[in-house]
Amino acid sequence: MSWKGNFRDLGGAVIRMATLAQEGRITAKEAGEEIAELRSAWGESTATDTVKTSLGRLIGQEKVDQLDLFDQKTLEAVIETCLKSVSLADAGRALFQVSRQKKKTVNDSDRLLKYLSKYNLTWQDIVTFKGSENSPHNAS
Repeated sequence: MSWKGNFRDLGGAVIRMATLAQEGRITAKEAGEEIAELRSAWGESTATDTVKTSLGRLIGQEKVDQLDLFDQKTLEAVIETCLKSVSLADAGRALFQVSRQKKKTVNDSDRLLKYLSKYNLTWQDIVTFKGSENSPHNAS
């Protein structure tokens, strides 16, 4: 892969990897995810690569690679809805807009939390990810 960015881009990539690295050590996992992000930014990746990278940052690339395409796409849609929502309740209402009409008691937030927990995710994980996606380090 040839470098298509400038030194600011390189610095941003290193900062992102260091921020995401556990115990302050950048591993092949973080480097691979960052390379996929850079390729995406440079228009070199497919939509599938971008989805896998975002999901990889949330649940770990190893776990993404073990998911069926169906589960990847479903989780991607849920995460996308959560990222666009202002609250857990708002995301739950959007995701369960039809089935909630058939329930005697409506607790969309709980349903969403249970779905996220299948992937060891919390609402706070989504909020934190949303904040990191909007941080100045991620601006081009």
